[in-house]
Amino acid sequence: MQKILKIFTAVFVLLFVIAFSGNAAKTQIVIIFDASGSMWGQINGKAKIEIAKNAFGQIVDELAKLENMQVALRVYGHLNKKCSNSVLEVPMGSIQADAVKTKIKSLVPKGKTPIAFSIEMAVDDFNQEIKGEKVILVVTDGMESCGGDPCRVALKLKNAGIVTKIHVVGFGMDKKGLDSLKCIVAPSGGMMLGAADAKGLAKAFGAITKSIVSDNLLILGRDKNNRKVYMDVQVHQGGQVIASSEGADVNFSLKEGIYDVKTTSRSTKMTIWRKHVKVSKSKRREETIVYSESELKIRGIDSADKPIYSWYTIYKAGTSEEVTKSESKGWAKIILNPGEYDVKVFEQDTNPVMTLWVRGIKIGAGEQVTKTVKFASGSIMIKPVISGSSTSKKYWWYYVYPTGETKKRVGQTEGVGNRKIVLAPGSYSISVIDDYNNVVKTVSAIIVEEGKSVDVVIPLGK
Repeated sequence: MQKILKIFTAVFVLLFVIAFSGNAAKTQIVIIFDASGSMWGQINGKAKIEIAKNAFGQIVDELAKLENMQVALRVYGHLNKKCSNSVLEVPMGSIQADAVKTKIKSLVPKGKTPIAFSIEMAVDDFNQEIKGEKVILVVTDGMESCGGDPCRVALKLKNAGIVTKIHVVGFGMDKKGLDSLKCIVAPSGGMMLGAADAKGLAKAFGAITKSIVSDNLLILGRDKNNRKVYMDVQVHQGGQVIASSEGADVNFSLKEGIYDVKTTSRSTKMTIWRKHVKVSKSKRREETIVYSESELKIRGIDSADKPIYSWYTIYKAGTSEEVTKSESKGWAKIILNPGEYDVKVFEQDTNPVMTLWVRGIKIGAGEQVTKTVKFASGSIMIKPVISGSSTSKKYWWYYVYPTGETKKRVGQTEGVGNRKIVLAPGSYSISVIDDYNNVVKTVSAIIVEEGKSVDVVIPLGK
């Protein structure tokens, strides 16, 4: 049992020391600790929770010796059996050894295993004002039991540039269980550690010592408002690309030397070089790349000022050079380089499909410009009647044309009873078509005005 304790402690200490030392003042770690009911399970006659408590006590003492690192403790399963039982017990800050040990010792396993929920909640445990690595370490003896999808959450957080790494320690789990957790660490390139028994812990220890390297170059992508910018990053030396990665906080482990770093914003394609970056093995170098990114906030609305689904194509002003595209119902937020742009906007709710231009939009560095595009429209309510006033129960097709242009159909609808069709303001004619594709009746000179609906009663015989 003592052997298990020592190896378990060594695994965690090595993980933290190697992965989080260096420029650790800006490294934040959220430990998610499993205190679910299954932690009462035993290994060699001793409850897993007791083994974990003892190990963590020693780990905390070792971590307390390290300078410039911030740690938070989140625990799940210790208060009740609700899936919302995931609590930040020790807030982010310089490690409080006594507070962490006291909290760990007081834990009584009770509940379920809400891993996905806990990882998602851990995002708010970080101090977002501090730049640098943001790491989540999940310690669990089981799989998700609350219906969440921790793999999807981990992928979402990595793609959003919110976390640098997610590591998982599976304690007392079989191979199937450990394999099911690998997708949590995969998106961020984190470590999956199996700790089933003394032998398994020793094996995990060996894998860690071989795979972990010390990062000595950190590239941070930010805009002028200190918001994260997702980048493609290449490290060059001697005219060759020797390393590449992507993200908003990007780490590299490099040989001592001088490098050129090329960074490209994913959203704007702006490229910034940082030349002659000196890297040593004993100290981590941090470089912040500041992009002069700006934001165009744009939406389409109808005549009633309600948001409508719109498509946007952005061009450099006065040219046909396309910059980017977007689409949204409501506000679309489009990241752009500072400059002047023309925007083509179209939507498909009206007939004909309406396309509008907003030209000469000037955006300064770090500026947000807001535009609302109004698509004027009205509507026609088609009311087919028979015998003077009764609604026709027959299935009809209705083709809509601009008045005097029978070959330019701008809309159509079909069905039984009254039919509504939304149109741009203008003058229209409607042709009624029967089952045999015959034009039964045509009504002309129907005037559609913005924001108004006009009833068109069409007598169709008996």
